Amino acid sequence: MSNVYFASSVRDCHQEVYALATIQDYYNKISQSNATKAADYGKKAIKMDSEIQALYSAFMSKCENAGIQLQ
Repeated sequence: MSNVYFASSVRDCHQEVYALATIQDYYNKISQSNATKAADYGKKAIKMDSEIQALYSAFMSKCENAGIQLQ
């Protein structure tokens, strides 16, 4: 995606990453509060954490390359 097109979609991208992080946080909370689902949701939370970190890193790198500073 070009830097110009990316710049117009930064807010949407940032919101999507935040939404994924919120879901991952819910998985963590469920895994800690529901013994029957703990293993399943704990694994999902761990998997999502690494994926979100990679996605956020790529997002921030693209912002930097496009000269976009997030507030």
